[in-house]
Amino acid sequence: MKKLSWITFSAEDPTNKISDNYIYAITENKETKTLWFGTRKGISITTVSSQQSDIKWNNIYPSDTPKALPFNEVDALINDKQGNIWIGTLGGGICYVKTKYLGFQTDKMPKIRSLFQSNSVRSLLIDKQQQIWTGIGTSGLAILNTKTGEIRTYQSLDRSSSINFFTRIHSMVQSSVNGNILLGTQNGLYVYHPNLSEQPPMKIKKSTKFRQPIYQVIESQFEGYWITGKNFICHQDANNQQEIMVLNEKNDYNTIIQSNHSTIWAGTTSDGIIQIKIDPQTLKVKQIKKYNIQNGLLAAANVKYLYQDNKKNIWAGTDGGGLCAYDENEDKFVSINQITDFPTDLITSITEDKEGTLWLGSNIGLIRFYPSNNLKNSSFRLYNKSNGLPDNTFLPGAVSQTEQGEIYFGTHQGYIHFFPSEINTPERNSNVFITDLKLDNHSISSLDSINRKKNMPVNTRIL
Repeated sequence: MKKLSWITFSAEDPTNKISDNYIYAITENKETKTLWFGTRKGISITTVSSQQSDIKWNNIYPSDTPKALPFNEVDALINDKQGNIWIGTLGGGICYVKTKYLGFQTDKMPKIRSLFQSNSVRSLLIDKQQQIWTGIGTSGLAILNTKTGEIRTYQSLDRSSSINFFTRIHSMVQSSVNGNILLGTQNGLYVYHPNLSEQPPMKIKKSTKFRQPIYQVIESQFEGYWITGKNFICHQDANNQQEIMVLNEKNDYNTIIQSNHSTIWAGTTSDGIIQIKIDPQTLKVKQIKKYNIQNGLLAAANVKYLYQDNKKNIWAGTDGGGLCAYDENEDKFVSINQITDFPTDLITSITEDKEGTLWLGSNIGLIRFYPSNNLKNSSFRLYNKSNGLPDNTFLPGAVSQTEQGEIYFGTHQGYIHFFPSEINTPERNSNVFITDLKLDNHSISSLDSINRKKNMPVNTRIL
């Protein structure tokens, strides 16, 4: 047997000390590859290593700050299967630490909540300078400079207003032509010029329509914008000079996409989806077709969000029909809820990652949807507060994505952001056990040994 040698770590070491010399509990956390020691004064943590030079102690002591260790004497440490460490103390009760990295990053925006009395993110935009634009509740706008950490806020977007006017921002988009940012709000349309960065967004007053609620603004395929609002759909050029009214009918047009040069689709609050065929030269309407409950072409009246993926498939997030996919052959929308065990009938926002997976905001959490050519074979995974999300309710249209593929979603408790490749979904194999069999409605286990041998296969065991 080789001679053993010992290295001692103590609380008296002036450069690399542990929290105390009284050790009550030890555990290893495989998620972080660290050793945890419960002591008389707190917790000491170090990386698992055979090299003495790699062992550096991180000592955690109790304090009065929120979510801190509640008591000094830690006499129990245990890991659960989800990667959490449960901590038992001699006087401070039980607490636990989530050590598993789930991939989701959360910003609950405490400074904004203090200023606006809300951190509900109703609209989102990541601009070309990687600034994060958030429409906060009914209170205004916050812009975070991710490089400096500086936050600019606008609680009154209308500079000409003599009162402190607050507004709800439904939608934001940045032009790929000139970099201008358009904001669709409850009281009209605003434009922000990056070259006039010191000025807040300015209201566009060219049309009386733009003084009404604007629900969505997107870039068009004609170097301009599609704008939907209360009772209208119109197109505007990138410099906000020319406006063409496409549809002027009584309805709330929540969302819009342009699937090709001659077709746009609009989702409404009460009449399903409207397909509009247009002349690409004049943008005049050539044909209108409705997809709604009445004609059986859509399973819901209220359409929250429309999205076209990279394969040109059209998806609709609805209130009542859940996620719906357009079937071009049948010329109708198919509700995923009606052909799979999809978990909710309310989808509020949709985006696609680089792998072709859809990410869906809903009323029960964030859904990762794996579409199949045969929609019946599609699958999904649901993430909620138990997975580290700040809230289970995702707000309509509050979704954005960076050029690098990082996805942002808005909730009532700030926003989340993540790279889909970092959201690991490990496969778990479950053992299947047959606990009983019945013949003629009589349990096999109730049969005597002679009759059981007659009726059961060889080597079968009832648990």
